[in-house]
Amino acid sequence: MTALAVCIAGFLALCMSTGQANPQSTANAQPPASLCGHWTVTKIIPTSGISTSPRKGFLAVEVEYLPSEMRFAKDVIVHHALYATKRQSVPEFFKESYIRPSELGIKGDSVLVVNVLDAQGKDVIGPGTSIFVRNSNEVITVWDGVYYLLKRKGAACGDASSEPK
Repeated sequence: MTALAVCIAGFLALCMSTGQANPQSTANAQPPASLCGHWTVTKIIPTSGISTSPRKGFLAVEVEYLPSEMRFAKDVIVHHALYATKRQSVPEFFKESYIRPSELGIKGDSVLVVNVLDAQGKDVIGPGTSIFVRNSNEVITVWDGVYYLLKRKGAACGDASSEPK
């Protein structure tokens, strides 16, 4: 394996660290209002960041972010889910993801980041578990360095009080 491949594999392994508690976020069983509801994966967002081959099979997948439950097709189902929310500045977001929010169509000086946690408050590793809110009808998830756009399907649920300002 070349040095570059080892470096990329190490980077991806670091990004997908397993089961670590997320101490910088506020966890709640209710997803933020801008996320709560039913979604459909509609497209792959091309970016300049490190990525692997996109999974075209994710297109048209149904995703649910509901109080105490998260579902991404049949691949990831989390019962008693918690949603850790934090607002990141553009430099913080870039430092963690090596991509600018503007490349994802996210405007403004901060990004609402939501991570799905298990009942013990540990990160769940899988597609649809790291989410960036673009607006009330579009969110972005990342898996294996590939960014996917999700569009809201139907009405939102919950209240906005669980979103950090």
